Amino acid sequence: MLSDGKPHTLAISVFNANGYFSVTGNLLLYLDHAAAKVTGAVLSDNLSAQPTPEVVENVTVDSAGNASGPVTVTSTRNYSISGYVDTSHGRVETTVSQKISFSNTQNFTINTTAYVQDLTQSTTIDSRTTTRRGALVTEDRTTLSYPLEVEYNQMTNADGSLSVLTIVDQKYLDNEVNRVAGLEVFSVRTSNHVASQDTLSYSAAGVRTGHTGNSSQTYVSRDSRGSCYSRTLTSVDSALTAYKDGAACRSDWE
Repeated sequence: MLSDGKPHTLAISVFNANGYFSVTGNLLLYLDHAAAKVTGAVLSDNLSAQPTPEVVENVTVDSAGNASGPVTVTSTRNYSISGYVDTSHGRVETTVSQKISFSNTQNFTINTTAYVQDLTQSTTIDSRTTTRRGALVTEDRTTLSYPLEVEYNQMTNADGSLSVLTIVDQKYLDNEVNRVAGLEVFSVRTSNHVASQDTLSYSAAGVRTGHTGNSSQTYVSRDSRGSCYSRTLTSVDSALTAYKDGAACRSDWE
């Protein structure tokens, strides 16, 4: 209880991190300027201490040492925490519910001439915060998605030289809705999509001999009050080649 007048330590940890994982956090505090002390309590909490990921390995290795097959990691968390605070303007009850789903599949093809690693990853979060102040009930719902696809393809040529192709497709999708007494009062959708690829060439001695690549990024944000902003950027070989504003605002988008 933060209101007990004692010092407290807040910490963030990453489950199953391999030795070291850099993490930063922000602490957001709301102060009641009309009260010297705010009391409250947790009413219910079914959040488990640790996630329970499942790992399925289907990589096969033949007698020559060639390896192929996928490794899949999945994890789901579904929890709800409720509590209240007694403020200078009355009791405020809040319930935070979240469902978090994660999946990651990496497919390997490894032999004397190729090292290929394809990755498909999905992270989705469905979060609801319901607040009751007397008879007034408000709800803020946020749905987030972070799809990621990566292809790493390293080929060894007959003369010992290498070509390394990397393709990355990543999205950030955010849908936020605010409701008061069950009626929607505001919503906003945001999308940020980056698609990039790059090819590096190396000599048999390991010296880089070439580089080609291109990338694009499209950002769109639109709300229920009619505001919209979009911009698309494209680049070739690390140089900006074009940009366009407003194109996504003139059509429907997902």
